[in-house]
Amino acid sequence: MTSKSKYHPIDIHVGKQLRKARLELQIKNLSVGKDSKVTLQSIADKLDITQQQLSKYEKGEGRICASRLYQLAQILKVSVSYFFRGYKSKTSSTLVESALNINS
Repeated sequence: MTSKSKYHPIDIHVGKQLRKARLELQIKNLSVGKDSKVTLQSIADKLDITQQQLSKYEKGEGRICASRLYQLAQILKVSVSYFFRGYKSKTSSTLVESALNINS
């Protein structure tokens, strides 16, 4: 994690993927003539959380626990792995150096 952002890069990536999945399902529903109930509020209601909390998830400002991620995957009709697709992680040696503040 860099000093520029207080949020972890994986949380930001998962949040972007969450928003992408929600919007893709909304578009898919509209294209087949279904009532598009894939709003922040409708999903938040299914998860029994506030719309504000779901919005924070989408911005990467809140860490999503495993059970909630599983629920989101079911609601959005994607696999759990979908949220991690395209994420480029640091190498383990870079992570260790970062954790130990080596080269700072």
